[in-house]
Amino acid sequence: MIALGLCVAMAMATVLLWAGLAKFTSLGGFASTLQALGVPAKWSHRFSALAPLSEVLTALGVLFAPHWRWTLMAVVALGGAFALAGLVAMLRKRRILCNCFGSSATGGYLGLTQVLALPAYVGGASILYYGIPTALPLAAGALLFAASGLAIVSLKAVGLRKVVSEARGDRLSAEEMYVWLPQR
Repeated sequence: MIALGLCVAMAMATVLLWAGLAKFTSLGGFASTLQALGVPAKWSHRFSALAPLSEVLTALGVLFAPHWRWTLMAVVALGGAFALAGLVAMLRKRRILCNCFGSSATGGYLGLTQVLALPAYVGGASILYYGIPTALPLAAGALLFAASGLAIVSLKAVGLRKVVSEARGDRLSAEEMYVWLPQR
């Protein structure tokens, strides 16, 4: 059961870290999502860093104190907040860009996905509570943190490889079309 708890902790922390850190790079996009949900512009810009900060802090809690009551409540609260955002988007019958991972480039919209993810957040918190019965040693949390960071970098590298390949193709095409470009 401990192995399941550690796997859930790493997966949950990876997703929360990735989403939180990515939102920090695009606070304006997240503020526009908050505005589309009905938060006044004045407040959405002031509090656009609150969700990413809570995601990062919750991820760190999941890694270093997964059995702590406040960590578990934060996991469920984040799931509830995201489900509420999806529910608001569905009730308003509006296509609101998600900005879940910091950019609207993913093309995702708030809605049923966030509502259906709530049981996963609650289930994940339950697995953390029952799967990791005692506090983890600091070294174990650090290893999980390193593994989460490596997972994020690996996933980003896959996307980067595609972009680099497309850029190379564009460059080769431009070299054929524009003879004035320096040749390699």
